[in-house]
Amino acid sequence: MAYLLGIDLGTSSVKALIIDTDGKFISMGQEDYNFIIPQLGYAEIDPRLWWDATVKAIQDALASGKVDAGEVKGIGFSGHMHGLVPVDRNQEVVRNSIIHLDQRCGKQVEQLKEKIGLEKFSQITCNAPAAGFLFPSLLWVKENEPENYAKIDKVMLPKDYIRMRLTGKIATEASDAAGTVAFHTPERRWAWELIDAMGVDRSLFPECHEACDIAGELTKEAAEATGLAAGTPIIYGGSDTTVQSVGNGLIRPGYVISNIGTASQVICCVNHPVYDRKLRTNTFCYPREDLWIVFGASLNGGIAQKWLRDNIFHTGNYRALDEMAETIPAGSEGLLFLPYLCGERLPCLDPQARGMYLGLTVKHTQAHLIRAVMEGMVFALRDGLEIFKELGISADKIIASGGGTKSPLLLQIQADIYGKDIYTTQSKDQASFGAALCAGVGVGLFKSLEEACDNLITLSPVVTHPNPDNVKVYNEMYPLYAELYSRNKELFHRL
Repeated sequence: MAYLLGIDLGTSSVKALIIDTDGKFISMGQEDYNFIIPQLGYAEIDPRLWWDATVKAIQDALASGKVDAGEVKGIGFSGHMHGLVPVDRNQEVVRNSIIHLDQRCGKQVEQLKEKIGLEKFSQITCNAPAAGFLFPSLLWVKENEPENYAKIDKVMLPKDYIRMRLTGKIATEASDAAGTVAFHTPERRWAWELIDAMGVDRSLFPECHEACDIAGELTKEAAEATGLAAGTPIIYGGSDTTVQSVGNGLIRPGYVISNIGTASQVICCVNHPVYDRKLRTNTFCYPREDLWIVFGASLNGGIAQKWLRDNIFHTGNYRALDEMAETIPAGSEGLLFLPYLCGERLPCLDPQARGMYLGLTVKHTQAHLIRAVMEGMVFALRDGLEIFKELGISADKIIASGGGTKSPLLLQIQADIYGKDIYTTQSKDQASFGAALCAGVGVGLFKSLEEACDNLITLSPVVTHPNPDNVKVYNEMYPLYAELYSRNKELFHRL
């Protein structure tokens, strides 16, 4: 029997998923860890915690699946984006990783805009500079920790650190490198013109490859630690957003992923590096060298439901909330919710944006509050679909993903607000599954990502169809929702 291992390094846990070459789930190991907040606005973690957790997750996956390590034919990766991992010449960590949630480098973001010019910067990177991305975080270290900066031999992304520990080699790949904003996204190379302009040594940036290329083989030391077989081929892997999209079967234009997790995204792939000139969305490289990904990233998805559950209703049961919301008609009888509890990126890059209810009356109940939150989460993603329309990107088929797929009501709300059928896949844990598929392509078990996705990813036979009456209600309410932020932006900032 031949197996593939997909490792998904998340913000708070790592998963190691083993599948066979027919895509059948065999086993999974998962280990949690916590990042630290040294002070308000900071978010860091010691990358060695990632390594320890990954070793344990791999061991658990092998043991629970009773898998012979010698039958694992390839290892792939998915990893959370943007974070800075600096290492010295001995491949030792110089300082904690500054991860994507970190907001300390606002000054460096402004320096990039002033030094390069936002228009030129976006033409090269297809993105806006933002706090939490590798390049401005590196500039912060350069300015604020010169003794640490002087020790840095190479910088990499989070999942690249795990791959380095497995292979002994330092490198990255285009899908994750594009999320550093030090990368020429259309040409899939480091943006030396930006790096030079900011006075950063080119040698800090490692060689860059494509996601399904083979990065090396498992070392003897890593084999002893994990229980895998020395010499097992390892591919470069990709960023979590792109690899999760692969795990959902997104491999050609026309498909859109509607992912509702803690944060939420609408995601599509395109065959040329189109980007939004207003910089409301992101454009990064895809794990196939002739495709790019465009996505609208809302910071507020399931976290809004969690806020309501934990802080307002004090119940641990999401299904109970769903049952209450199901008693309320579409549109929550005139109640709108703006879900910007954590600031927002879609369609506004504004950390001072805030959440709000609009339209409260004495007739509104707890159930109305719940349904309005769910509708607001999906209205936020419709903002992304509207931007896709402006860019000429079609949404012929929408595939729901993430924790939101567990709620039939939330699937129905997506169908009604988008006015589209909603599909789901039968894959378990799409990010690690996508990483395993990329490994299969890299080691030659599949000829291409298309072959892997077409053969191994199955859509659920249950399709959620839009209700025409609900579609009409939401089409009337969406323009009102779309004005909530712009009409209240000044008040949010004054607060």
